Amino acid sequence: MNDFLHRIRWPNVARAAALLATVALLISWPHLRAGAPELPPAAPAPAAASPEPADTAASAPDATEASPSAAARRASAAAERRARTRRRDAARRRAAERRAGRRRAAAHRRHRHHHRRRRPVAAAPAVPTPTPAPAPAVRRAPAPAAAEFRP
Repeated sequence: MNDFLHRIRWPNVARAAALLATVALLISWPHLRAGAPELPPAAPAPAAASPEPADTAASAPDATEASPSAAARRASAAAERRARTRRRDAARRRAAERRAGRRRAAAHRRHRHHHRRRRPVAAAPAVPTPTPAPAPAVRRAPAPAAAEFRP
């Protein structure tokens, strides 16, 4: 039995097992999905009857303040005010940056002539020195053929 286990090529067994696992996964893949989510019933549920008529509840100042929709409206209004403030501040910052850029450009235009006066006088161009021409290559005469075979 021990000799039989030594003759098995284990990397081939591992490859075969991986191939079988892949095929099993591909076959079972459509069945592994979860079912469709449970939806509420299609018929609407009736609203709970309020103890007071709707017009009386709306006219009372305490009832609207205590309702969650009023709190949600207040929170939404506060969030909108904060967003408006952020947009306004950003617009003001951009406008200030544009004004500063225009001021810098105008100052640069006003003081541009100073830059011209302060320019250094150009030096005379340097005279290039001539480079000598390369010397022609000297070729040596080939050795006589008889010199190779001297004793």
